[in-house]
Amino acid sequence: MSIFNNLRTKIDAAVKAASPAPWKTFQTRGGHYGVKDARGRMVVYAAAGLDGYGNGSTQADAEFIAVARNTMLTLLQESERLRAENARLLEALQGLYDVAGPPLAKDEEQWNDAVALAEKILPGKSGDA
Repeated sequence: MSIFNNLRTKIDAAVKAASPAPWKTFQTRGGHYGVKDARGRMVVYAAAGLDGYGNGSTQADAEFIAVARNTMLTLLQESERLRAENARLLEALQGLYDVAGPPLAKDEEQWNDAVALAEKILPGKSGDA
């Protein structure tokens, strides 16, 4: 399993198990911050200890948690879209390489540069046309 697929599986499971989005921040007593889910239930909050002080949560921390929950699927979808676009572009480059190869170059040096680039991008290709 690729790194991307492994991350996708873990993130999908975490998102499905989490409380529903969108998550929003709120201020608790004592100036600490927490996060509530779409139903208004607390997901993360500052718990006061015996001395009455919270755990030091900040608004920035709460906002980060909420933003991460609210954007994770969008980021994965965009990553998948870009991966698919990359595959289409590589396929188009492969077709161009197969059809037009050497005639695209103005001189031997340019052709050698194109071959070197194609070999980096298109595994298994060589400069022999």
